[in-house]
Amino acid sequence: MTQQARFPDFLIIGAMKSGTTSLHDYLGKHPDIYTSDPKEIHFFMDKNFNKYSLDWYKSLFISDKKIAGTSPQNYTKCHRPAVKNVPERIYKHMPNVKLIYIVRDPVKRIISHYAEAQSGGYAPKQGLSEFLQNFENNHYVQTSRYYYQISQYLKFFKKEQILIIKSEDLLADRLNTLNEVFRFLSVNEITDNSIFEYEKNKGSSKIKKNNIGHLLFNSSKTKIIRDLLPRKLKDVLKNSSVVENLSYTSVDIEQIDIKLKQQIKDFIKPDLIKLEKLTGKNFKNWY
Repeated sequence: MTQQARFPDFLIIGAMKSGTTSLHDYLGKHPDIYTSDPKEIHFFMDKNFNKYSLDWYKSLFISDKKIAGTSPQNYTKCHRPAVKNVPERIYKHMPNVKLIYIVRDPVKRIISHYAEAQSGGYAPKQGLSEFLQNFENNHYVQTSRYYYQISQYLKFFKKEQILIIKSEDLLADRLNTLNEVFRFLSVNEITDNSIFEYEKNKGSSKIKKNNIGHLLFNSSKTKIIRDLLPRKLKDVLKNSSVVENLSYTSVDIEQIDIKLKQQIKDFIKPDLIKLEKLTGKNFKNWY
């Protein structure tokens, strides 16, 4: 296949802390799929869309592979102003793109979201339960309202263009789950599971730091990529004490108070029921 600039054929649009990194890397192991490096290119969010050109964006997907994709996981935070216009922008320029949304137990995702914020140095000042007291309007909780998030895309895209899979299925039944994705993307299924015998971003009470900060902030060649990173991540990577700490850093994984946890589950339950009706999949063990 001739290499040429093009729009991506698929986007992994989230959800954050649900296995997007693993899925991105697994798909990149397929001989017909090119996945972007860096993983997350948030071109259609306000700041980047007004700064870079469509031709520049297309140049990031030059490959001889059959299809190409990227994993802008922040695209399913549509409750936030910077993301509000993303579904319509994508549709205007890529009406035939396929969207993959990997979701996880909503409460576990919230806890993991908080743990990442804690490890990155930008956690809320309160403890997790205190932070979630006003949960109806909480950003972390809104990010776990999966039907609401995907409904913003259904305003523009056909249901057939959207695949929703469970993080738990990717972990427990990886090959079959990936083959579901491969069928959706119209590439050949894989029979050899050995090429996927590893895990990315494996959850733990220890968060490993690496030297990505040095690569991103000490080179003029990576300025464009730096601009595409979420602001909070850039702030963390600019912190020399974070960048230079290459050892494992202990992080306390907080839990949510039992009563509050049930209240959040009850709040999210109607959203999950709608997601079940949309997908035909069972999410009852999440509520």
